[in-house]
Amino acid sequence: MTISAFAMAFNFSAGTQLPSIFTAASPVIAGSSSLLATIAADNPADRLQQLSTHLSNARQALTTQAWHDAGFHYQHAAHLLAGPLNGEMTHRLFASLPDGEALHAEATIGGTIFSSSDRIPQALSHLTTYESLQPPSDKTPKNKEQAALPLLRAHAIVRFASSTNEQRMELYRRAENLVEGWRTSHARRDFPELALSSDLLMTEIIARQVERAHRQQDYAKRRELISRLHTEVKLMRQNYSKEPDSTREVVGKYWGDATVLLARMGLWGEALREARNLTEHEHFGATKAAQDLLHSELFVPFVENGRILRPEEISKRSRNSGFLARIKAAIAHAHSTSLKETMAVGFGGAAFGALAESLSNGTTSFLPAAMAAATALGVKRFANGWKSEEAKAAEIVGNQKGEELSSTLPGYLAKQAFDGALIAGVSSFAATAVGSQGRDIMLTTLGKAADLYGRFGLWLASGIPQLVNPDFYKHSIEGITSFRGDPTELALSSAYHIYSTSAGVVYGAYLFFPSLRKPLEKIAILFTPAAVLLGKDAGMAIAGETGYEYVDRINRGGLALVEGISMLLTTGVISLASNKSVGDVAESTWKSFKKADHNALIGIALTVGISSALGAKMQSEKQKDISLIALQGAAITVGLLPIVLGVSGILKRNINIGQGIVEGWHDSSGQPIFRRLIEMGESASAAFLGPYPKNRVLRGPTYDVPTAAIRTHLGWDTNAGYGAFMLGNMIATNPAVSMIYPEVGGTDWYVGGLKKAMLIKDDPKADETERKKKRDAEVLDFLRKAAQVMPFAHSFYPHTLSDRLYQLTAIRSFARQPRFPRLPEGHTLAMFHQVLTGRHHLALSREELSTFLACIGMLVEQPEDFDAARPLVQTLSLARNSSIHGEAIEAFFDHRPWIFDLLDISPETLTPPSDRRRLRERTQVRKQVDVPRADYIARVREHAAAERKVPSYIEDLF
Repeated sequence: MTISAFAMAFNFSAGTQLPSIFTAASPVIAGSSSLLATIAADNPADRLQQLSTHLSNARQALTTQAWHDAGFHYQHAAHLLAGPLNGEMTHRLFASLPDGEALHAEATIGGTIFSSSDRIPQALSHLTTYESLQPPSDKTPKNKEQAALPLLRAHAIVRFASSTNEQRMELYRRAENLVEGWRTSHARRDFPELALSSDLLMTEIIARQVERAHRQQDYAKRRELISRLHTEVKLMRQNYSKEPDSTREVVGKYWGDATVLLARMGLWGEALREARNLTEHEHFGATKAAQDLLHSELFVPFVENGRILRPEEISKRSRNSGFLARIKAAIAHAHSTSLKETMAVGFGGAAFGALAESLSNGTTSFLPAAMAAATALGVKRFANGWKSEEAKAAEIVGNQKGEELSSTLPGYLAKQAFDGALIAGVSSFAATAVGSQGRDIMLTTLGKAADLYGRFGLWLASGIPQLVNPDFYKHSIEGITSFRGDPTELALSSAYHIYSTSAGVVYGAYLFFPSLRKPLEKIAILFTPAAVLLGKDAGMAIAGETGYEYVDRINRGGLALVEGISMLLTTGVISLASNKSVGDVAESTWKSFKKADHNALIGIALTVGISSALGAKMQSEKQKDISLIALQGAAITVGLLPIVLGVSGILKRNINIGQGIVEGWHDSSGQPIFRRLIEMGESASAAFLGPYPKNRVLRGPTYDVPTAAIRTHLGWDTNAGYGAFMLGNMIATNPAVSMIYPEVGGTDWYVGGLKKAMLIKDDPKADETERKKKRDAEVLDFLRKAAQVMPFAHSFYPHTLSDRLYQLTAIRSFARQPRFPRLPEGHTLAMFHQVLTGRHHLALSREELSTFLACIGMLVEQPEDFDAARPLVQTLSLARNSSIHGEAIEAFFDHRPWIFDLLDISPETLTPPSDRRRLRERTQVRKQVDVPRADYIARVREHAAAERKVPSYIEDLF
């Protein structure tokens, strides 16, 4: 809102006379009273003199319309007036001054109205302080200043929201709710002089939402908001048409600005109608705003003899160019009304294309389905664009404001092609899966997998008893002692088997004895070559190979180590701090790699050696059709899930069944035994619903399909096949899926990773301050990564084309996190909540908690980190009743009273979970920090508009 307009409507004035003590000589101040002498003596800089200077400067700035300077000085005055009288907050400075309350109100309100956008948090803090210092009442405001508090808060929120590059609709909605609440309260009746302020503010809020909806191409929302904007303008011209000229001028300005906004957005039908209403109005037609409209460059083509032309007059002028202009506008504004419409039309088109091809030649393939889907989407979106307000208006005004076809057509065609290919790929894969050939392939592949696991079970059943049979060891020793060959060969063979087997022993100890994990981290790197050898031997045993195939399998093991390192990198285990120079990232990565837990590399070398051979056993004869190849690759991936879930999941405690059992037993204390057993089972089974199992299960038939298809085509158990599979995983699949379902550990990882990031690293080149800065950078990076995830259907959301293709090159997330919006990672946040409330077995020390809160505070102060900060602050709010950290959390909020307004959080709607079962408690936290999909889509649209550099249509208005 224009500062001067709001100040005029609010009737802000700096009329309170400064008390004489401000102009008296210092000896008079010292002798006037012991109280004032105490004030003056309390601060060597003489707070009274500072106060006098700031108030005088603020009032002087108002006379020269230096609004931000006025706000700056008023905020400092408000800070001094609300400060302690004599070092104690029980007595405030303003309460001891003549007219001190009036001065405090002037400074607080002036600091809010005239504040620059970067000082809005301070302004809201002063408003909160002012409100808390008002005498207790029955919540009915006693004066204009008290009554105006909701309007001032809304004004500040609008100023803050409109100052950011990517403006957030939720902040405008919050401001709108504040104004609407005021308008429906007794305050409007009791303080009618504030009615104009509320009406102007509501008009601007709705106008800004209209502009956002237009930028976001949310046409349904825009239509609804434009209707409301017309209603607000109509009410204002009815309510204020007979008011004094000064009031009509302000209302006319807002009416004119709303009209200009509609014209800038190309909504000429709406804009010309409002322009005629304003310029021909009995009372508002003579306002400056009406005259400016008639002479505006935008409206000059539609003005003749001092009036706005009628639609039929304008249409006559554009008779030859109107139809072409409408086509251009329709292409420029082609759209789907919803994601549901995109899915229905796209999949319907793909199905029609596949059916038509099947009827014509008896086969189905990808290209016809993709072309049909793209065509169906293109026609439907063009039809929606043809019916849009922009297209209708373009037909009236012709090429005066038409779109350039050369700039819109390529983007339109590219979007349809991408969506058609994406939908056709999904539908083709689904159709293949339900077809007879697809079912046969899946059943055959999974049947072989079941047979292999059955044989392995029988082998275990027959082999394990031998381990307790003394004869087994007796025969083994006899075999060694009876050896008559070359002793050197025996020694080398024995050394080889001892070394390769040692990898299995080390990894087994790592899996089954958690207390040994820390010491094993230091030596695991020594056994990675042994893991490659053991994986090779296991693969050869499964495949039944002899001869020199071991060279290929050793190479495959080496590739597995490369993939393992890439997984550590892309999931953030090695290098958490990414906002650095390339050299710093490389140095940090190398240092972190040396300190990383290399047992993961042993695990992947062993797993790949086994899974590669098992995959070859599951693979039936090679297919030629790409859909069948992809389906077979997905089926093999699913067939290998028991190994992945069993080893990397259950044994490594990423699927922590044991912790679930312990939690269920403790949380059901006092319940009947059968109830305790049920809750133990429920908690144990919940371990399979966490991020890690979701990742491994859901990625198999979805995100793994392209790389698995390539590996299946080249051969599942070949270096070429595994190399292509690994490369695809490194570049896209692993980092993309890790951004969707964080999988880098079990429930302890969230807290353990945070605590690890909080460690102050030893760095002889840096002093203590520098080391703490580096620590904070790592914590911030961790919070940004761990507390946000990419939606599973990322490519279907209305991102820009480059963002929708992000998954193809998702390895970029290692060096720098993506800028597009993401969703809160509920599992991480739920764990943070339980740590803060003492419900997790890992706890934060006082220093760690201080670092945690300080870093969240840093995120809050960066508008671009809104998506990461908001759910973290919600989590803190849910933990305010913590018996161990509640006091520190309350202090965090006390120092930031503006935080809820500027993050659009209503703490009264957040219900701290009180269920004694931690499983249910985590579920409640996840639900409360989640973002409604409609809000997320609006956020995506806003970011996409910013990426496309869509201009601001509201600049210099209001």
